[in-house]
Amino acid sequence: MSNDRCGTSRIAGCQFTLFPMSDKFADIILRALEEVDTSMVWKDTDDVSTCVRGDMVHVFDVTEALFLHTAKTGEHVAMSGTFSIGCPGDTDADSYMDEVVIPLNETKSNAVSQRAGCKFSLYPMGREDYMDAIYEQNDLSKHRNVEVSAVHYATRLDGDVKDVFRALQQSFDRVQEKVSHVTMTFTISANSPSNND
Repeated sequence: MSNDRCGTSRIAGCQFTLFPMSDKFADIILRALEEVDTSMVWKDTDDVSTCVRGDMVHVFDVTEALFLHTAKTGEHVAMSGTFSIGCPGDTDADSYMDEVVIPLNETKSNAVSQRAGCKFSLYPMGREDYMDAIYEQNDLSKHRNVEVSAVHYATRLDGDVKDVFRALQQSFDRVQEKVSHVTMTFTISANSPSNND
């Protein structure tokens, strides 16, 4: 596969693993998959993780909705994954790029209120001034209805799931407007028995 396509396609993707801390984890995940509209993304699930790809709006919409519908069970749930855009190996062949950029799950998701804690790290690839881009987005996160704090190797966001994912998406989007290839790792947790989220 050729690497000369970096930055020529704006396919976004997210590879994530969902962790419901329950002996009914399979039922919880399957029920969430039934409730979430994934028709606007390419999706592949194996025994380790799920990958969704397509327009950035739909990728974030599906990822957020899957987490939210799993967390609304009241069980402790975590999701860990990586968002990416401009990957050298991505091609148009199996993506779902569409002119419709209206999030399909937004109405259902907005009806659910759920607090969560999230740690994320941005990686603007191939930029010597990458730290400036990261600091700028971390500072902007303070104005997005989330609590922002510094932790080792990441930035922590606390707040409603919708606000947390909005902050993640806006930070990711603003960096990808300036940098061809960007990745962002994240771990989000809800309903933890500890007092940290």
